[in-house]
Formats: sequence, C-alpha cells, structure tokens
Amino acid sequence: LRLPAYRQAVQAQAGSLPDFPDESVAVDVRLLSGRLIPSAFTWRGRGYVILSVGRQWSEEREGTTWRCYLVQTRGPATFELWHDPLGEQWRLARAWGAAIGA
Repeated sequence: LRLPAYRQAVQAQAGSLPDFPDESVAVDVRLLSGRLIPSAFTWRGRGYVILSVGRQWSEEREGTTWRCYLVQTRGPATFELWHDPLGEQWRLARAWGAAIGA
C-alpha cells in the first residue's frame, strides 16, 4: 500500500507509524475567515489543546465527504481529525507520536 505524499511526509516527520483509532471525538472549534478550525478535542476521556493546524483536505468515504485536518498538540503528538459537516460529527482517524498509547 502506497500512502499519498502528504501522509508519507507526516509519517517521516513523526518518526513512527500511525495508530488508526477511527473513534468519535468531541471537538471545540473556532471560526476563522468563515471556516471551522478545530481548537481542542477530547479523546478517551483526555482533553487535548490543539497548538497548530496544518494540512486540510477533503476525502470521501462511503458517500460522505469529510473535511480532514492534521493537527498537533503537546507531547508532541499529531492527530488527523475528520469532520462531517452534514452529519455534524467528528472522528479521530489517526494518531502519531506521544498520542499512541495515551
């Protein structure tokens, strides 16, 4: 399986393979220039403040178009959050670094 270039870059930067939790998460957002930007989230009972939001893109899965965000928190930890604006749900798709096993 060959990962898209941006995912290869993130994997190399993080220095580890990602975990694939694909779990529902509660996300706090802020509005910036008319767009929702994640600012914090809760995963497995633990709160994470997002320090930076990197790459953003859209992906389609099972007929749903998801807005995807690559974010970093303390640790350092990198996460990939997916948002379904029509279903108003957030998912944690991937976690790298200190996030794994947290």
